[in-house]
Amino acid sequence: MVGIYGEKDLRGHQKSNGSIKVKNMKYIIQVSELLASRLEIEAETSEEAIQKVKDKYYDSDIVLEADDYVDSSVQFEVVDEI
Repeated sequence: MVGIYGEKDLRGHQKSNGSIKVKNMKYIIQVSELLASRLEIEAETSEEAIQKVKDKYYDSDIVLEADDYVDSSVQFEVVDEI
């Protein structure tokens, strides 16, 4: 049986005994939360201050943890279909 939208309707379905049976698909879902930390940095310019914080972050001197959770909105998004 082909739906009104053509063969694409059959994606994710298998034929079984002459009828169409829904087949479960697999998805990769990403869950995102916002963590943030405010740091006091001495520098001559804001660009230098940002670079100092980036350096500390990438050297793992700054590690954001659950205590740094600041946003109550959690995002869920499909990043891939397999």
